[in-house]
Amino acid sequence: MTKSSGFVPSLQVGGGLRLGRSHITLNYDLAQHTNSHYPRGWFLGFSTFF
Repeated sequence: MTKSSGFVPSLQVGGGLRLGRSHITLNYDLAQHTNSHYPRGWFLGFSTFF
């Protein structure tokens, strides 16, 4: 598998759980482009708000 730099299309859907001032999400990349950062499609997200 060869990867190159440039524009990579992405269409993501997901859902999450809010825990106080932070969120944990489970997301899926529907586009699944060859050069995607998420080659398996599924990825976790975490965010905190100050």
